[in-house]
Amino acid sequence: MRGPRASRRSARWEDCRRAGAAGTAPIAMIGIILVISLAGNSPQSHSAVARSENTVYATLAHPPVKRPAPADPSLATAQTSNGNDSNIIIEWSGFIIGSFTLLVTVLTLGTAVAALFGFSELRRARDRAAATQKQMADSLSEIEDLKSRWDSAVQEADTRVEAIVQSAYGFNQGQEAYAEGNYQRAADYFRRAHQLQPRSTAILYKLGRSYTNTGDVGKAESAFHTILEIEPTNAEAYRGLAIAHRYDDPAKALANARNAVDADPEDLKNWNCLGLMLRDDGKNAEAIEAHRRGHQLDEKQRITSFYLALLYAEAKRTAYAGDFIHQATVNLEDDQHYGRIKPLWAAVLNWAHAIFNSDEVTAAFWAKKAAAACQSSRRIHEVRGHMLFLLTALGHAGLIAQLPEALRSPVPHPPRGARYDHSSAPTDSHQGRSAISPSTNAEERQS
Repeated sequence: MRGPRASRRSARWEDCRRAGAAGTAPIAMIGIILVISLAGNSPQSHSAVARSENTVYATLAHPPVKRPAPADPSLATAQTSNGNDSNIIIEWSGFIIGSFTLLVTVLTLGTAVAALFGFSELRRARDRAAATQKQMADSLSEIEDLKSRWDSAVQEADTRVEAIVQSAYGFNQGQEAYAEGNYQRAADYFRRAHQLQPRSTAILYKLGRSYTNTGDVGKAESAFHTILEIEPTNAEAYRGLAIAHRYDDPAKALANARNAVDADPEDLKNWNCLGLMLRDDGKNAEAIEAHRRGHQLDEKQRITSFYLALLYAEAKRTAYAGDFIHQATVNLEDDQHYGRIKPLWAAVLNWAHAIFNSDEVTAAFWAKKAAAACQSSRRIHEVRGHMLFLLTALGHAGLIAQLPEALRSPVPHPPRGARYDHSSAPTDSHQGRSAISPSTNAEERQS
């Protein structure tokens, strides 16, 4: 009988055979190869492997058949040796199979984990791509919106630029017409410019002044009030209102002249305007003070010196009057040549200088020049007022008859600073001069 150990070996051998029969030969081959690689180059390893190979191939080729136990002791020893080899093969094969299974499991798990992370990263990449696509779509929408706004802005800018160009052209044309004394034509140009730039105070001021010089006080007042709606403290608007109402409402004119000075006391035009309104109101001393304030701002301003000369002449301070008329006319030819003074006012200044020098011939020449330069009844009224004031102040009222018809008739409403008595003024037909004389009220002269 075989012992338990022999039975276990037989069972193991039978299991190995069955495994081979089931197709485990390739796994066994892999085990053999791994054993060779693990065992190294030792002679014992080579011998054991060789024996294992022979045994495996012999087993696969000729499956063992149960036979009775041999009685020969050498045969028993051989069987024992073969049993040990089988145990080694089986043990190594099991180890190899387990290791391979573990390796496959690890690889499978690694692949699964990698796939899991890969899928997660792929999902994140997909999300990022979607977010980027949405961002690009939003950016494209913003770009399109920006382009639309840019096109609108460019179109609006083109419209504004075109309006500014046309308005500037109209304004320049109006300035030229105004300088030439063609105030109606100037008003037409300024009105067109105002339609293109309705909030331009400069255009509105020139429009109002043009209307003033054409005698349309209502439209002039409307233009100046529009300026005050835009700029409530605009000094030019107040000055324009004062000039517009100078002859039809002296009280309103004086109030607006004071407002102009309050709004901008550094502009000599405002002081000169106030001086004129005070002179018209008979307040000559205050008028002198106002013009002197303007003269302090610019001593080279010829018109200011002219106004002071007239007032000092009326006050019988002839030395001062002579000094200021000299300041008003010195080097006047240069200003005429370079266009720094209008021909009308150059003629008036030269006429006044001739009157101060008692040069009637020269005075008559420049009076004709002044009359020819007056392009509106308003200007004629203004120039006539200055000439009558000076002639009366100097006691030369008889020279009024020598003035050109445009400046002599009809006689305007006289300024309050030098009153005339038209009803009792006889005419010296032999001299050809009017016998109109200024008031001899001493108190009035001192004012």
